[in-house]
Amino acid sequence: DEKLAEAIKAEVRLVNTDQVLYEGTIADMPEIDYVLTTDDDSQTDALCYEITVALGTNAGNEYQNLSMPVASFLL
Repeated sequence: DEKLAEAIKAEVRLVNTDQVLYEGTIADMPEIDYVLTTDDDSQTDALCYEITVALGTNAGNEYQNLSMPVASFLL
């Protein structure tokens, strides 16, 4: 639901460096395409991301029973 996507805030953070890759609404989230570089000593085969989503406590009843596929906003 586009209305819900405009109301939900999201933050995408790279866990090992605490780098915030995106912060804003789900509706405004661009396709994330980052090149991450590391020095030779810290290379790894895995990168961990933390995705936090929130709907403000001031959101009204009009958001009840709205839904959105998870894949629409995950990396």
